[in-house]
Amino acid sequence: EAWFLQLDMYALKALSQLAAGAQERAVLQHAESLPPDQRPGGGGAGAPPPPPPALMRKLMEAAGELEGQRAAIRRDLLRPSHNLPTRTLFQQADIEIAEMREREAHQAEAAASRQAAGSDDEDNDETLARLRAQDDWRDTHPAGYGNSKLRPTA
Repeated sequence: EAWFLQLDMYALKALSQLAAGAQERAVLQHAESLPPDQRPGGGGAGAPPPPPPALMRKLMEAAGELEGQRAAIRRDLLRPSHNLPTRTLFQQADIEIAEMREREAHQAEAAASRQAAGSDDEDNDETLARLRAQDDWRDTHPAGYGNSKLRPTA
């Protein structure tokens, strides 16, 4: 049934094109019967005169401006809205690894210099004695010891 519907559709199209062709033939025969100076499109006059040079110059300037706008639009069309990265992840990883190694080397040097400076027993004894004295003072002077707003000053 679909085949028959398609055949009917194609037949109707052919008939409408046949009618359009007959109308076009009548129009062309009428155009041939007219004298050459009355034919549509200037029949016997030949090609139309060229446009004036001033008009052509204005048209060329307008076309140049449009081309500049078109180039600007084409340039800005795929521009990202954010800054693009300046290095790859692998490059950034190499930089961070190098910085980490430098930090570790500086820390190792600082630890070595502290150990060399901290090997004196006198410094350790003096520091230990000072810490013990401070701890003893805190034991004898509990928190809140000293001037109080509850006691009037004389």
